[in-house]
Amino acid sequence: MRRMFQAVCIAAAIFSASPAWPGELSDRIELESNASVGSFSAAYADASLTFSPFAPYYDSGLRLRFTTSYAQYTYPDAAKTFVSKGKDTEADLLVGYNFQFDRWSLLLLAGPSLTWSMQSPGDLSLTSETTKAGARAVVSIMFNPTDATMLYAQSSFSSPNNAYYAQLKFGAAIRPKVFLGPEFALSGRAIMDGSNLASFSTDLQQWKIGGFLSGLEIGPLQFGLSAGYLNDRQQGNGAYAGTSVRATF
Repeated sequence: MRRMFQAVCIAAAIFSASPAWPGELSDRIELESNASVGSFSAAYADASLTFSPFAPYYDSGLRLRFTTSYAQYTYPDAAKTFVSKGKDTEADLLVGYNFQFDRWSLLLLAGPSLTWSMQSPGDLSLTSETTKAGARAVVSIMFNPTDATMLYAQSSFSSPNNAYYAQLKFGAAIRPKVFLGPEFALSGRAIMDGSNLASFSTDLQQWKIGGFLSGLEIGPLQFGLSAGYLNDRQQGNGAYAGTSVRATF
């Protein structure tokens, strides 16, 4: 089953990265990657390719996106007698539309999602592996009230493991197109137990509050950094740090 999952990921990546549209294709591709680490052995990384077939990425138009992500996490059992480990690998093939206005943009995406999950119980019972198919939806808004301020919000939901994520950032420019400010994020997911999703008592939920710096440029790449306080619903308080990188072609 795992080999099948990997084959689907490779096929989707080839499909996403091989445009069949003729003509001028400059300023049509966005590559982005995010990574973070946190307390309680939490780690996350993703990579996405977004293709704009009929207009440059900074204009309104159709969007095609392939995303693959990896998350690892820990969680206690309902009685909190031991801590288990989980790892989720996900692949999404999304279609949507970007609405571009004078000072703000709205991106809507949805499509099929496939998640491979491995759970290692803390009581040393057998490790389980599960593959589930479903759908994922993504909404993001970028707003520049002035040349010196920015507001960014995004949210997503993935049905295979009921995973959700919401993030809000507000920044002030410390130099042209470089923003510094606070951020808030909320995330959670159901734990896959065989073919079913476990109860809410063992589901993972975290919220974060911290600061970010975005828009740092090194050649064609744009970098972002973030760090702050993390709270895990079941395991308490901690800290997190993250980074992002983006390039356009």
